[in-house]
Formats: sequence, C-alpha cells, structure tokens
Amino acid sequence: MLTFEKVVRALRKKDGIEFGGPTELFSNPQYGMHLYPYVNLDGGNIIKDNYFQTSFESNYVYDGNIGRQYDVDCTNEEQLKGLKKYDFILTSHAIEHFANPIKTLKLWEKYILKEGGYILTIVPDYQYCFDRKRPLTTLEHLVEDYNSDIGEDDKTHIEEQKELHDWSYGGHPKFYELCEINDRTRVVHHHTFDIELVEEVFEYCGFKKVLSFKQDELNIVNLSKLQ
Repeated sequence: MLTFEKVVRALRKKDGIEFGGPTELFSNPQYGMHLYPYVNLDGGNIIKDNYFQTSFESNYVYDGNIGRQYDVDCTNEEQLKGLKKYDFILTSHAIEHFANPIKTLKLWEKYILKEGGYILTIVPDYQYCFDRKRPLTTLEHLVEDYNSDIGEDDKTHIEEQKELHDWSYGGHPKFYELCEINDRTRVVHHHTFDIELVEEVFEYCGFKKVLSFKQDELNIVNLSKLQ
C-alpha cells in the first residue's frame, strides 16, 4: 500500500520551496500528510492581491518553522530566474490554476530544481470537487496549450467553470467577481485532473514517477523525480 510516509522518507531533511503555501494539509496530522516537521522550506507567493492567503510575514513560517519568503509568481520565467536551486518543489492545489501547466513545470525544471530534484504536488481529483460537472482535460489539450505558448491571462475556460461550477462542493465566496480579473487572482481552475492525467503530465515533462496515489477521495498525491 502506498502511504505518505514514503513521501516523507524521500524528502526528509532536504531543502525545498513551496509555491502557494503554507497549507494545513502538510501541517495538520489529521490529513495524513504531515510533512513540514521533516523538511527545510522557503516559500514563494504572489504577495500583492493574494486571494488565497490572508497575510504574509517577512519570513516563510510553516508549522512553527521559518524559511525565506519570496514575492514571486511561480509561473513567471523572469521572476523564477532570481531563485536558487532546490532539492524539491512542493505545491498543493495549484497546478489546476495554471493556464499552461506544462510550461510551468518545464520552467521549474530549468530554474529551480537541482539535478535529480523532486516535485511533490497534491492535486484535487475533479470528480470529488466543484469541477465534477466539467469534462476531464486531456494531455493532448495541455500539449496544444504548451505548443501555442498560452499565457496565464488566458480566458478560454473561465465561462465553462462559471457555468458548471458545482456549489454543493464549495468555492471562493467572491468567485464570479474574481473570475473577471483572473490574471491577477488565479481563482479559476483552468483544467481538470484525475490521477492518470497527473501522471501523464509529469511523464511528458521528463519526470520519473516515484509515487502516485489517492490519499483520500479528493487528494491525488504525486511525487516525481527529474531524470
């Protein structure tokens, strides 16, 4: 049986950066993904007009530990150039908010990861969140977006999510308002994922699967290593 303990063993005492955190998933043991006590982290966040984190300190504080806080858009190539190299990247419920996830993963490979570095990502299974009425994105679609160099200001999927958003599964209370400025708020799920698509995306980007499993109904856990 695949368990999160194997993820912890792979990343223990390594130096990483978390984009879009911190998150309770990695700090509260009740979720079964208690990672923060075992790794060394810096943080990367869009600090101005961030609608997912309510406040930022000068340092990156995660479960009582302290790292460096970067004001950075993790999809922006020019901003990523200013970061150092890390053993791993950590992100939770983020790649579905990227208009061009393949491009972003390749930028992380180029600018952030050391040789043989890891990416640990937690992705919501679309069947168990407010995306469940939407069609599943295909790898072919994501590759086409990459080849077309789709930008993070892309609006292709905004109307689809507004129309098919299943509010019985929750959502940001200002969702419709924030959709109109999504290039700043990043509230939209551009794409929908299941576990197979997550694996396909990382394989396409040149990563080797280390672990891939469902932690629970909602959360897909994928640990991949740069080849």
